[in-house]
Amino acid sequence: MRAKDERRLELLSRKLAEAGKLAEAGKCVAREDAVQASEKLYKAAEEAVKELAFRFELSKSKEAQAWFLHVEGFHEARLEIEEVKERVGSVRELVSVVEK
Repeated sequence: MRAKDERRLELLSRKLAEAGKLAEAGKCVAREDAVQASEKLYKAAEEAVKELAFRFELSKSKEAQAWFLHVEGFHEARLEIEEVKERVGSVRELVSVVEK
């Protein structure tokens, strides 16, 4: 397989993973599970940031919202569902840039 084809398959795989994590996060938000919603949103954003960093040579600062969700929402379980909901749009926006 050519390198270009391998890269396309890798991109497709990441996009599917991102979409899956966003769908899972939506379910967690609906259940008002701030811990799991934070983790799913972080994972979707993490994949999007990796792709954006590669495509556009972005700085790590673009990862700040996702990192906050991951640490404060998932690992430390300190976020209330409203705090998670406030950050859903940021992660969706980040993922949508990669999907374009």
